[in-house]
Amino acid sequence: FDDTRWVVIDEADSLFTSQTSGSILHTLMDAFQKIQKDLSYDQRIRYVLVSATLTKPVAKMIEKQFNNATQVITPSIHKPVSTIKTHFLFGSGPNFKERLLVLQLRKYKGSRTIVFCNTMESCKGAHTLSLIHI
Repeated sequence: FDDTRWVVIDEADSLFTSQTSGSILHTLMDAFQKIQKDLSYDQRIRYVLVSATLTKPVAKMIEKQFNNATQVITPSIHKPVSTIKTHFLFGSGPNFKERLLVLQLRKYKGSRTIVFCNTMESCKGAHTLSLIHI
């Protein structure tokens, strides 16, 4: 975790409403806070919480955990705010997604990029590809 600079938590509302997930989140946050205590502001870990739905009680919990957080709220799902550049990429074939991911990461190298994965296996695969090819 020493080189971690960004943590993206998708389905954040689920993490704050599930007792098991909540304890995992708090354990993870504690670990990151211990790492950060001696870092300068620029080196500290940044968090991005993503949620399609956010109830008032969950919003209050997030606000308590992440004081001074900035909220970016979109008018509807898959319609980002104007300051965010979004690309949805589709395709098929052998290793198509892997090749496309490598091409996009190279193209936007040095830019802030979020890659959404739906399984731990695909997250590990995306990470491995970025280490090998970028």
